[in-house]
Amino acid sequence: MKQRFSKILRWSEKYTKTDMVYVFKNMSFLSGGQFLNSLVTLVFAIFIANIFPKEGYGNYKYILSTVALVNSLALTGLGPALVRAFSKGCDGTLKQFAKINFFWAFLPATILTALSVYYYVKGNMLLSVGILVGGLTLPFIERSALHTSVLNGKKLFKKLSLFSFLRNAIPTLMVAITAYFTLNPLYMAVVYFLSTSIVLNILYYHTVAVHIENNKVDEEALHLAKHTSVINIFSLISDQIDNVIIFQGLGGTALAIYNFAEAIPNVIQGFVKQVGVIAVPKFVNQDVKTARETVFRKTLVLFLASLPVALLYIVCAPYIFKILFPNYIDSVFLSQIMILGILISSSITIAFLDSQKAIRAKYILSIVSNVAKIPILILGFYWYGVMGIVIGKLVAKMIGLCTSLILVKQV
Repeated sequence: MKQRFSKILRWSEKYTKTDMVYVFKNMSFLSGGQFLNSLVTLVFAIFIANIFPKEGYGNYKYILSTVALVNSLALTGLGPALVRAFSKGCDGTLKQFAKINFFWAFLPATILTALSVYYYVKGNMLLSVGILVGGLTLPFIERSALHTSVLNGKKLFKKLSLFSFLRNAIPTLMVAITAYFTLNPLYMAVVYFLSTSIVLNILYYHTVAVHIENNKVDEEALHLAKHTSVINIFSLISDQIDNVIIFQGLGGTALAIYNFAEAIPNVIQGFVKQVGVIAVPKFVNQDVKTARETVFRKTLVLFLASLPVALLYIVCAPYIFKILFPNYIDSVFLSQIMILGILISSSITIAFLDSQKAIRAKYILSIVSNVAKIPILILGFYWYGVMGIVIGKLVAKMIGLCTSLILVKQV
């Protein structure tokens, strides 16, 4: 049976022009881990939707979004550069990056502390303490999160999936228990940051002990990482600014409705992104011309594979919400629009640019797509409220995909 299935995969390569055995093998590991993460996220969402007040959940999400937004100033580009370094066998790069990442994270931590003081002066202890704890744990979280790049670069996708599940499931379980016994968004936020820091540090030290085999350093990696970090600033800001805009404009209840609208589309999008995860090491080991020739075809295949999933979700969404999230029926239409985002995935093109050290191209992509996205979201919210943000995100994704496809030709 196994041999027959392998033959079918090899036969399909005539049409996909892709190593389908490699894709299926590693996607099965990653999708298995993604499925478990998605299951945890879904169960948590069902639990919260039925026991927790909308306003309180909105406050909890705002604290997390604010910390993530300020964290855009950290060296977030170390991860992709580290994947490339480990793909080349330069294990010693991790030690160098971990030290740099830890100390640089004190910049956003300091800003978050100042923001915490601001909310304290305003008399909002909930946001003040929650943001402060997020800032204090940030250096430890940022450094230890690098372990995922090690596993990705070494193509240890099975362990990567397991560790991804653990880093998601354990904090989620702790937050759920806290929510059940306290119904307090501040306690939830504190538990989330502390448990995430502890779990990530355990996984990081295990990875260092087991998988660091030499002291070779990729001399080009730090240069690449610095540029990628600057590029990521725009992306990370644009990823979190929607939550901040909605909370500041309409409050916690509106933010809760918006977050439940994107809950399932985000889970599905997570599966689509796994394609990019396994593509980076593959592109690194190909010459530029060969890799470039496959990008457009793989992007089209990804679109065609995602289309029936999007259509099925649009049909089923009302029933899903009625059964799972009866308190969030207002989220249904927004969610049906959001699912269209999986059809506009740039995961293949970005994986190619990451693998080829295309710094100039990534700068252009970030400026065009993410800098454009911020005013699009602000204006969309001003004119059409939450729906304006949903449509704005789709427009921004389309701009990003078209731009990345053009840039791939120029690398």
